[in-house]
Amino acid sequence: MTMCTKYKALIAVNAVVFVHVLHNTMVVLKPQLSIKKYLPSSLNLRRTSSEVKLRKKCKKANLTSSLELRMPTPFPRPLQCNKDQLMKVRHQLPPEKCTGHPWYQKCSITTATKCPMATWLDYHYMELQKRYIGSIQDTEDEPHVPSFLGITIGCNKGFDAINTLRTGTYDASINKTDWKNAMEQDTNELSKSVCKQDTSPMFEVIEESSSSSSTSLHRKPHGEMHCIELMPQTYERLRVSAETLGYDKKGLKVVNAAVSKETGEQYIESGLSSGVENHGLGACEDMDEDKRKANCQRVQVYSLSDYIEAHVKADNEDPINILSIDVEGFDGDVLLGATAKVLKRVEYLEFEYNWMGAWQDQHLFDIIQMLDETADLTCYWTGIDQLWRVTDCWMSYFDLHFWSNIGCVNRRLVPDLAAKMEEWFLRTLNNQKQWI
Repeated sequence: MTMCTKYKALIAVNAVVFVHVLHNTMVVLKPQLSIKKYLPSSLNLRRTSSEVKLRKKCKKANLTSSLELRMPTPFPRPLQCNKDQLMKVRHQLPPEKCTGHPWYQKCSITTATKCPMATWLDYHYMELQKRYIGSIQDTEDEPHVPSFLGITIGCNKGFDAINTLRTGTYDASINKTDWKNAMEQDTNELSKSVCKQDTSPMFEVIEESSSSSSTSLHRKPHGEMHCIELMPQTYERLRVSAETLGYDKKGLKVVNAAVSKETGEQYIESGLSSGVENHGLGACEDMDEDKRKANCQRVQVYSLSDYIEAHVKADNEDPINILSIDVEGFDGDVLLGATAKVLKRVEYLEFEYNWMGAWQDQHLFDIIQMLDETADLTCYWTGIDQLWRVTDCWMSYFDLHFWSNIGCVNRRLVPDLAAKMEEWFLRTLNNQKQWI
């Protein structure tokens, strides 16, 4: 049975079930349909001698009625926070300093979440990495190589995107040190990272021993990592760095564009130094026509659904493993333009909430509720190794506009990660620290 997991398509009683084994995802398709039609293009279906043997073994295993097949069970929607839990959240994240000017960064939620460290996500991918290495060691046949799809909107200097690609492909050769050197080559204009992403810890890749088979040493997951950056100077540095290091051959795709609620064109500031932060789509809106022509230029804007249609190579049934959004106040617009079909594919989502751009006229509560009802996403304030649930733990002061970060997990697609994040939240409630 272990060898039959090479196929992403398995037949269960009365239905064809598409199982992404290594990423805990499942899509149920209509009965009697062709399996091949729904397989990702990355899966090689040529009938090699080993494949013919594998088909025969799978047929003998009688997959249509095997009780050994276990479909991922969605993690249940967490219960509404009780009074005691709400009081603990309020104690740790007191609201008193959240009503002043947000740019002073005095709000407790800003202090706790402005530069998060998603250890729960690292833990999840470490488990997947160990499982993948184990699957290689358990079979003599050529192993199935999983795929990874990540999208970072507002890529900036690219450090987070680089680490995400490293995480999803288990490729230690992709690293921040080389990336930083490439980004700073022949220029002194790269601005500093507010959260020091250039020096923060990278995902730990398990080094395979020299005794590993030649097959396992060269079979890393296929990566497709989109680094979307609207600032032309920053985009150019990202593009050159990706090509210099050969990361573009490893799945890093750098795109000069913006993502918002609707597809079209919009003005952005021109002439800014590479990697500058806190400049987004809204910077040119209040300029008069002459000043706009002198200081701004047009850029292509996509809705997220249109961007995926135009640029993403992965099959449109494949999960979006990690979606990261940081677009200087237009994060809500990106989500509103994503469509339910796209959001339902997202396993893990992270975005920034603040007082700028479109957030000024949007309510966080509405976005959190939409993500829950549309895509089974449970959302949390994300701190350094700490989580505070927002979904069904709502308090009125959460709707005040301040700088903060939110992470959401798909209960249906990645129940293991959903369970781990809820466990992290409950553990966080036992802390005594007040973020003031």
